[in-house]
Amino acid sequence: VIYLGMMTLFATAIITRYYFKSYSLFKQMKKINGLREEVKIVLERYERVKKQREEVDALLEKNEDFILPEYLERLRSQMHLSYTAESTTTSPRDEIYQETSINAKFTNMNMRELTEFLQELEKNRLVYTKDLDIIKSKTRPGTLDVSITIATLKKATRTETEAGA
Repeated sequence: VIYLGMMTLFATAIITRYYFKSYSLFKQMKKINGLREEVKIVLERYERVKKQREEVDALLEKNEDFILPEYLERLRSQMHLSYTAESTTTSPRDEIYQETSINAKFTNMNMRELTEFLQELEKNRLVYTKDLDIIKSKTRPGTLDVSITIATLKKATRTETEAGA
């Protein structure tokens, strides 16, 4: 009887240890699978960013002579608009790119002019809108005063990168 009781106790201890160890391993497996999913998401994001960077590099290489103020002036002339360039800034974006931006103020635009202007900006992949403020004109009813900041990227040269650092 004592022998049978000892065997039962020993078997119960082994089974209990097995289930506790299995449960611990199961929890670790779930944690590892969760981390694996996170790594997969990060790698997918990295591949998307890498592809976008390659596309941007190719676009910038193809349009090395693009100058934002000249583009804005051409667009303004073509659309018969008037604006005031409040500021033009060039600053390092990161170690690879520098950003040139223009803050321009358009007064007394109608909705059609604004829409067409924004559509033209959207067509040019070299230019992006950073900020847009639209308010009713105080001087001419039925028109808008628009403040817009548009920007573009250029490849940073080594000296520009070092100067920004």
